[in-house]
Amino acid sequence: MIFTKFHYTQKLQLVLLFIAATVLFFSNQIFAVETENSAVIIAPKDVEVFDIPLLSATQKTINKRFASIGGFKQSRASFKQKHFDKFYSNSQLADSYYLDFRFNNAGQVTSLTRLYRPYNHSVTDSIDQNSQALTTKRLAQKFVSLLGQPTAMQRKGWGGFQSYVAYIWEDDAMRITIDRQGSESLGKVFMRYEIKNTSLYLAKN
Repeated sequence: MIFTKFHYTQKLQLVLLFIAATVLFFSNQIFAVETENSAVIIAPKDVEVFDIPLLSATQKTINKRFASIGGFKQSRASFKQKHFDKFYSNSQLADSYYLDFRFNNAGQVTSLTRLYRPYNHSVTDSIDQNSQALTTKRLAQKFVSLLGQPTAMQRKGWGGFQSYVAYIWEDDAMRITIDRQGSESLGKVFMRYEIKNTSLYLAKN
């Protein structure tokens, strides 16, 4: 009887291990397909926003660039503000609500948050052309071709049906996160770029 119970426990453990390995394999395969189609993989610290290297961007260069390309409406709340600028999508990035930049006292970018719409209404800058709601996984698949495999994945939510996965790319200078507002499964999807080794209170030289 003891032997039978022990044998059953072993079999159960093997089945659970097989299921976990299968899920992990197919999860990695989804991202692997995207990576293989990529010509160049860049490091998070080399990310650019409208041809501006985010790591070295300043409030002045961001404002000048957005004024030149057009297609955005700056939030009135961020007019002449020292520590943040917020640009709502007008004709550019139609799949997003806004881009929110944060700056330190020296005018250097400390973070950028891009908030996505639940459904894609863009033709020229699309995640895909179907009507399925945007998920963190679908957005991550798009950026794997640029950033490579995520360095970390975090399951969030209440577990089961209400859970989802947040994706992170990170190096010594930049942390890029795809997550949902409020860490809730029904929260809107956002992508956040956070520059490391910088202080909000850094003063100009």
